[in-house]
Amino acid sequence: MAASAATGRASAPLQRPALHRANRGRRRRRTTAAAAGGGAEQPAEGARDDEAPVGKLRRGRSHSPVRREADGGQERQARERVKARTYSPRRQSAGSFDPAAQAAEVAVEAHQQKEQMKTIGLLFSSYCAVYFSRKPLSVVKSAMQDGAGVSTATLGALDTAFLASYAVGQLVLPSLGDRFGTKRILVASLALTGACALAFGQLHAAWAMVLVWSLCGLAQSTAYPLHVSALSPWFPSNRRGMALGVWATSQQAGGVLSTACAALLMGALGWRAALSLPALVTLAAAVALVVWHTERPESAGCRSYGASKRAAPPAGSTAEDGAGASGAQVSMREVLAIPRMKALMASYFCVKIIRYTLVFWLPFFLAKQCGFTTASAGYMSCAFDLGGIAGGLATGFLCDKFFPKRRTELGAIMCAGLAAVTAVYLPLSSMGTVLNLVGMTIIGFLVAGPDALLGSAAVADACEESGYGQDVLSTAGGLVNGAGSVGAVLQGALTAWVAQTYGWGALFACLSLLSVASVGCLLAATPPRQQPSLRIAH
Repeated sequence: MAASAATGRASAPLQRPALHRANRGRRRRRTTAAAAGGGAEQPAEGARDDEAPVGKLRRGRSHSPVRREADGGQERQARERVKARTYSPRRQSAGSFDPAAQAAEVAVEAHQQKEQMKTIGLLFSSYCAVYFSRKPLSVVKSAMQDGAGVSTATLGALDTAFLASYAVGQLVLPSLGDRFGTKRILVASLALTGACALAFGQLHAAWAMVLVWSLCGLAQSTAYPLHVSALSPWFPSNRRGMALGVWATSQQAGGVLSTACAALLMGALGWRAALSLPALVTLAAAVALVVWHTERPESAGCRSYGASKRAAPPAGSTAEDGAGASGAQVSMREVLAIPRMKALMASYFCVKIIRYTLVFWLPFFLAKQCGFTTASAGYMSCAFDLGGIAGGLATGFLCDKFFPKRRTELGAIMCAGLAAVTAVYLPLSSMGTVLNLVGMTIIGFLVAGPDALLGSAAVADACEESGYGQDVLSTAGGLVNGAGSVGAVLQGALTAWVAQTYGWGALFACLSLLSVASVGCLLAATPPRQQPSLRIAH
């Protein structure tokens, strides 16, 4: 056997010349047949169709796209056609690549992004400026009482008048933006806000203070929904969550900056200057909007998103009250009838109670219950605002990345986490400063997410899905924010009553239950999942 194996190995190299001779014989027979036929090569008689030279691709079986398109020896042209079809980034109808068209498209996209960044930066700054006319009063209250003899009852009446007029204004006034234009009403709102705050610092009579401060709350009531309405048409729905999430952090940024400014001015110039001078920032923001803000993206040569899907008005018709670009009049009842609108309002009512309770009472809780000094409690409560900034940014990113059509589902998840954390925060606050700060930061993170969603992106999505687009966004945003402001008004009396009667444990338990209620409302406001179609395409 060893000898035979050796013989087999020795004879193996002799097989290759035999194969070459067989291939040459086949080619010779085909050439002879082609010459006899006077044309293309034909297989010789007796040769099998599938015979081909060993180690070569069989004729007509090549998988190369160049071979498939080659005809009459024009392989070079076929190769160029395949290359153009395969590697061209943007094919024209004729299959050719136009560098000029691509360069123009890149320029348009760069211009769009530049205008988007300018708009979001301008609106971020303008809403920060609103807080320079809102927040200083909370900083100078003790100085007003000591220096001007303002009673505690008057200070309480100022807060109540501001919040009540703010809630009523958000329910009624934002629809003016749909009628007269977002930019016009927003500029008037900021100008009136700054003027009221500037005058408030010079008043002495208690009744005049209450009257002017309530007017200031009425003027500020349109600021939030109109900012959302001004920003939404600049971004598509798959990027709107991040854009509005970034913009929503202007609440925390404005609160921190205005508080620092008021404290600095009060120490240097007194409480009246701390109230009046920051109002100049609000007036400057109104001027900036007049000069630099473009209301309609198409006016700046950009694409507009979220347009109305309703029928266009007849030629020559004019817009009525509540009419938008489509020209059809939209009543408040029709806006309330938008699917999931009532669920959004109910959820924001609960979220605003939670947020304003923590904003107004967290420093008091830290000082009275946890034993910190007033200054330390104020500094520690900043952890809540810092968590809110992170929460707003993270929510915007997560919405666009994982919940583009179901943003309220993410809000429900965050509210469920908020219910758990608020339920354990009271015992957590007694376990040391570090755990207390961690708990406040997490709560701020979880509150800011639903707050940013419900006041902006969720409302814009509901209007767009219903077919109204931007036509009723100011009105719808005002209704949702107005419902939240009603909760903010109620929390003042309810928080004091619950904490005084039943203790802080009962208060945080109520906040946890409100979070659970908000989960249910947010799930009710979430559109159903689209089932995949089983229909087979022909």
